[in-house]
Amino acid sequence: MDVRNLSSEEMVYEPVGSNRISDIDDLCSRWQCGCKNNIVRNVSDTIKFYKEIVNKNPCGPFETDFFCVAARKKYMTEEQKRTVRLGDTCMLNKVILKRFDIPKFLSKLNQADACVPYYLDRGNNQIPSSCFVFYMNLNHTDVFKAMHEFRHLLADWDYDLNTLLEFSNDNKRDNLGNQIKSIKDNLMKSFQNPKNMNKRWFDIDCDFVITQDSERVLDAIMHIKKVLCDVTESEVYAIVTQGGVHYVVLSDALSEYNTRLALKIQNRCEIKDKVLTPASLKKLIIRECLNKHIEIKEIDINQNSMVPMPGTMQNGHLVYLA
Repeated sequence: MDVRNLSSEEMVYEPVGSNRISDIDDLCSRWQCGCKNNIVRNVSDTIKFYKEIVNKNPCGPFETDFFCVAARKKYMTEEQKRTVRLGDTCMLNKVILKRFDIPKFLSKLNQADACVPYYLDRGNNQIPSSCFVFYMNLNHTDVFKAMHEFRHLLADWDYDLNTLLEFSNDNKRDNLGNQIKSIKDNLMKSFQNPKNMNKRWFDIDCDFVITQDSERVLDAIMHIKKVLCDVTESEVYAIVTQGGVHYVVLSDALSEYNTRLALKIQNRCEIKDKVLTPASLKKLIIRECLNKHIEIKEIDINQNSMVPMPGTMQNGHLVYLA
């Protein structure tokens, strides 16, 4: 049976309030066997990420989840760059999930995945499949904060509209008209804005020099994950990507009053921070990589809370939870 042809109502699952699904393994196997997946390849990993990380605490009544389909220019070959007209990062499809509901999530994911072969660039050329990445926000969006931001934009439009009615200006008219035509994208930006999220997780994005031995890099990734779990005394997740890893850590593990954990990291290495912060963990990761002789290309505290979705492809490589 092809799960793409099932509506969320036709899938067999328990009431939303239970946050469970009947025979989830069966649903996953139907996905894998019945679908010609484009980007989504391991739906079990995707569900685990959605359930155990994003919805460790399920959405509240005034919160939503958010994921998107993006195309990245950096994943194109030089030949593709000459023919395909694409910005550095092009957001092609943005999806709001109103509540924690696995079948609804899978239904939305199905739709997004099925559309991948049909996305076109600005010159109506087909976008290469290697460019696509599925991103998801780690944190829930507060709908009132998002709407408050969007109302400010509407107020600006209203002011510009009144000005245009009094003083004709063709350039301003064209600009305002184009913005209003993109009203849905502007609303989605408000839901995507990390300022409007209730921060439960933070993410440290670490990219490695790709020429290194992959087994040594994976060994270092797992070692650092264990170190982070020990230092923060909480669960840490590692999302392994094509060239690196996202370490996902509970914000509750870090507090401005938590000097005890800061002492713990001081005893482990020469990091003399008085309180434990994401920046402290960033220093710790750099130090552990040096000890493991792993070369880091770049490391950042990811401010936008968006990570590649485990179980999906990224430039020909499967993103997975380690």
